[in-house]
Amino acid sequence: MSAYCETIRTPATCRTSEAVEFKKGFDRETIETLSAFANTRGGRVFVGISDTSQVLGVDFGKETIQNWINQVSRIRNCRFADMFK
Repeated sequence: MSAYCETIRTPATCRTSEAVEFKKGFDRETIETLSAFANTRGGRVFVGISDTSQVLGVDFGKETIQNWINQVSRIRNCRFADMFK
């Protein structure tokens, strides 16, 4: 299995590390982790998975990604929207 746990189909075999984080939802802590990864060697954040690798899922609709980008922009005063165009 790669350092990034490419096979998220079996998250129980996946563990958090310097390059992998599991988050239950998208909140301030998730944004701080994204910021930390952006300022280091990078990594992957899996939203909707508990610290114990349990898949919880997230409500995901048409506007979800834009809402997350807006949250990041408000908290960090950054323009992340350009990264997704």
